[in-house]
Parts: sequence; C-alpha cells; structure tokens
Amino acid sequence: MSLVADIPTIVNDSPEAKRYNRIRRRLEISDLAIGLAFLVLLLLTGWSAMLRDWAYHGAFQNYTLAVFLYVFMLMLAAKLLGIGLDYYGLRLERRY
Repeated sequence: MSLVADIPTIVNDSPEAKRYNRIRRRLEISDLAIGLAFLVLLLLTGWSAMLRDWAYHGAFQNYTLAVFLYVFMLMLAAKLLGIGLDYYGLRLERRY
C-alpha cells in the first residue's frame, strides 16, 4: 500500500468558484438576519400574540391543533419573507 495516495491534494478554487461561494455565504447570512429580524419584530409588536389567537380560534380551541397552526403560520410568513433570496439563490446556481 502506498501512503502517497492517502494524502489529500490541495486544490485552488477558480475566481468564479470563489465569487460563487462568497455570494452564497452572503445570501445565507442575509437569510439568517431576515429570519432573526422577523422573530424579533413578532415579539416587539405583539403580532405573535395575534397569531396565537388566530391559531387558537382557527383550531376551535384545541390546543394541540392550535400549536400546529401557529407554527405553520410562522413558517409560511418566514418563507414569504425569504422568497426573494430563494429566487436569487436559484438564479445564482443556474448562472454558475
């Protein structure tokens, strides 16, 4: 057995690969920042309590179903906020 075959080789990324990775990192950080800002906004404005009440009434006062509806509404709102970044990420992948 040769030990040389087990040593990983260092590959230098092309300028395009570096640019792509830099843009992807920025997109991921932006998505995280938007999600965090959304959650803080929910807490500071009282919209979280409003969503809780909607979920509770929509679930006909069933607590378990209300929790499910509340989480579903949060996920839907977060996805709608991040749809622009998702689309840009898709376009970025197709470009590279």
